[in-house]
Amino acid sequence: MEQQLVKHIIPFTAVPALKEATRAVHQQMESCHAMRRLMADDVTLLEYQSILMQWKLWTDKNIEHIASQLKSLAIIDLIDRLERYNIIQIDIARIVEMEEYFLANQNAIQILPLGSVTSIDLANPEQALGAFYVLEGSTLGGAMITRHLKHHFGDQIPCQFYNGYGMGTPSKWHNFLKHFEQSINTVAELNDACIGANAVFSSLLQTFQSNKQSAMGLVQ
Repeated sequence: MEQQLVKHIIPFTAVPALKEATRAVHQQMESCHAMRRLMADDVTLLEYQSILMQWKLWTDKNIEHIASQLKSLAIIDLIDRLERYNIIQIDIARIVEMEEYFLANQNAIQILPLGSVTSIDLANPEQALGAFYVLEGSTLGGAMITRHLKHHFGDQIPCQFYNGYGMGTPSKWHNFLKHFEQSINTVAELNDACIGANAVFSSLLQTFQSNKQSAMGLVQ
């Protein structure tokens, strides 16, 4: 018989195991070149825009695949959660409308050179749930990024995507963790969730790491 996870003794018993299994690649992601530049005191609008564009390319390539696998798990507000990724294009468009953006283009400020956008392949809903754990967890760090961007560029900076669910972000995250615990009932399912989470972290790391090539010029 398949080994069952110990549940209901402490809250979120599967989540700490997933967090530990992804710790190394999570730390690599947090310290990659794009994330360091995003939080830098001298980050430019073109750098910020290039990071958003990479996010847009990555979600265009992967979010539908993740969503299709998640449907069988009946996450009640899944559609609302996925809607957040449509906001990326809105933020990009609003950056282009800013006067500071035109000035940056006139001065040919360096565009952040990033890696290649890769696809992930998830075999089942549990792997997709692990993948979504990474994406939903990013909303927590997004709040800190939002505060930094507003402090650096001013309140007019478009950052709806990084702002996650706004004041509702903590409760959304808590509700997702409860659903995660309810959906992961066996060691095999936990292993699949770890596979999916690590796949997303690895893909995002490749997407946002520097390709070590200079890129000067205008954003088209």
